[in-house]
Amino acid sequence: RYKLHVTATRYKLHATSYTLHATCHKVAAAPPPLPADATPQQRHNLILAEVPAVKGAGIVLLHNHGAWLARMMEKREILADFGGKREKKETAWEMACRECKEEGHLDLSETLLTSPRQVLVCSKDYVVFFVPVDAAPQKTKDTKILGFTHVTRPPPADDLHTRLYEKYNSGFLRRLGEHLHLATRLSQSPIKEDD
Repeated sequence: RYKLHVTATRYKLHATSYTLHATCHKVAAAPPPLPADATPQQRHNLILAEVPAVKGAGIVLLHNHGAWLARMMEKREILADFGGKREKKETAWEMACRECKEEGHLDLSETLLTSPRQVLVCSKDYVVFFVPVDAAPQKTKDTKILGFTHVTRPPPADDLHTRLYEKYNSGFLRRLGEHLHLATRLSQSPIKEDD
């Protein structure tokens, strides 16, 4: 009546009335601690040294007690980071900064990362950086971007671009929640639009 199937990556328990799926994932090693006496530039370089070579990268803009996400149209309107695919021999950080400038009119190329928690490897092909900024994004000539949404709590997973979608176990919503937790207030409206 009960059968247990075991593979290298997935365990399945089959019963009469239901099927239970539990996927096993390789746990990434924690990044090495940053030296206490490192300069800001050295900290930035050490953080980026742990970022793998990927095909795509993007940035979530942390601003005004929340985060800015881009509104895009796929089959329907979705929310995304400011990101895209690599050009030539760009690093993940160079790629993300270029995309942010093209889509949000913010140049972050001189910005320095201060914590490994600002980096999330969503998959073997995509990395997201969480970067505090002093200004909101602005519309550019990029026609893929419909506008921007400021969130003070993580949006529903179904509203996200597939590269961030929680079903791929990227942990994006959990990490975004970490960055937003001080700004989350029940009395606030969680989302406001800015065209």
